[in-house]
Amino acid sequence: MEKRKWIRMDPRDNVAILLRDAAVGEELGEGIVAACDIPQAHKAALKPIPAGGAVIRYGVTLGYAMRDIAPGEWV
Repeated sequence: MEKRKWIRMDPRDNVAILLRDAAVGEELGEGIVAACDIPQAHKAALKPIPAGGAVIRYGVTLGYAMRDIAPGEWV
């Protein structure tokens, strides 16, 4: 059985928290691939976030993207 790699806190979230380190190219789940090395407990984008778009975790806006962020990128 494969261990879970990330957790989404709320269905509205566009980022997930990694439960362990992820290496570039590693499948994170749901067709999302790590675009770079991402440390445990950091966030990865689950869907495209355009420049100026809200970064959402726990169902609330944490901040706004300063550039386009692709799925699998470290946020």
